[in-house]
Amino acid sequence: KDKEIKSFFETVDNLKYKMVFLFLAYIGLRVGEAVKIKLSDVDLDRRYVKIQTEKQRRVIYDTQPIPEIIIPSLRLYIKKYETRMKLRGGWFFPQRVHNEKHIEPHTVRKKYYEYRDACGLDQSYAIANDVNNPMQVKTGERKLHNRTLHSFRHWYKVKLDKACIPYGMIQSLMRHTGRSVTDQYGQYSFEEKLEVIDEVFI
Repeated sequence: KDKEIKSFFETVDNLKYKMVFLFLAYIGLRVGEAVKIKLSDVDLDRRYVKIQTEKQRRVIYDTQPIPEIIIPSLRLYIKKYETRMKLRGGWFFPQRVHNEKHIEPHTVRKKYYEYRDACGLDQSYAIANDVNNPMQVKTGERKLHNRTLHSFRHWYKVKLDKACIPYGMIQSLMRHTGRSVTDQYGQYSFEEKLEVIDEVFI
């Protein structure tokens, strides 16, 4: 939901992580794609970011458009971190420690959980008890959450749907190879369905 996204970003007080989350929500990136971006991959004037995705043991390179709405935040971020990026191997999201590595996806997920819980967006829908999972034996039962880091990508697809973007363009922006994958995205809440019905039947 838009109001959840707004509430979430109002809670994020760290510029670097806010920028990672903006890339996920407004550019539709996967977290593994976002952390591997380099400064040289981002072109603010032409408004695109080059990304690489690993699929079926292949590395696929693509160019994703950047919406105008996040350009000011991007300029602010680069102004603050550009020197550090260049000193840390050119990574757009460098680690805090003095090395030439990018931040890890699990670090981003941990920060996401912290901010998600801080703004009261955590929702669990079931309990997982995978007896054949070695990690499950160690940790015991665990909650399954409705709001995960991948929810940003779902929100991205829903925004495209609501704007009546042609299906082929949506599939291209999502960078899916087939309809079956794209069709898995875009789960609507009851409130969103009600809003659409009221707009149609007036």
